[in-house]
Amino acid sequence: MRVDYYHSGNDKQESFSLDRIVIEPLPWPGNPKRPVDLTNAGKYFFEVIDKASGMPVYSRGFASIFGEWETTEEAQKINRTYSESLRFPAVDKPVRVVLRKRDATNAFKDIWSVEIDPADKFIQKGQARVDPGAIDGFTSQAREEGADRRVTRGDARLDQRLPLP
Repeated sequence: MRVDYYHSGNDKQESFSLDRIVIEPLPWPGNPKRPVDLTNAGKYFFEVIDKASGMPVYSRGFASIFGEWETTEEAQKINRTYSESLRFPAVDKPVRVVLRKRDATNAFKDIWSVEIDPADKFIQKGQARVDPGAIDGFTSQAREEGADRRVTRGDARLDQRLPLP
C-alpha cells in the first residue's frame, strides 16, 4: 500500500495534504518478520496503527527531501511543495497512519495523520506492468526483409522491424 501526499512549507512551518492512496499490484518487498522499526533512525517516522486495537502494525523511520531542503538558505525565503510517499504492507482493516518528526530535543512529535479504510472506493488499485518481451538480435530473415533488427513482444503480430541508427 502507498500513501502519496504533498509536503509543503519553509524553514519555519510545514503542512501536509493527501494526494492518493494506492494498493500496489506487487507483493510487499520488505521484511515481513520486522514490521515495526526499532532502529530509532531518521528525521521522520511513521506508524500504521490498527484502529480497533490501537496497536502499531507497521512503522519506519526515514529522511525526506523536504527535510533536507528546509535546512537550506532558500527555505528561509520561499515555500516549496514536494511529493512524497509512505509505503507499507497492504492492510485488510481500518488503520490510522501517523507521521512524526523529531523536535529540538530529538523526540518524535506527531505532525500529520490520515485514516485509511481498505474498503474505501477511492483507493486506487495498481496494475502490474506488462512485460515488453525480449529483443531478438540480428537475424538473416530480418536482414533479407530490409530490417537490421527485430523487436518482438512475444506475439508475431507485434513484430517491428527497426533500422539500425
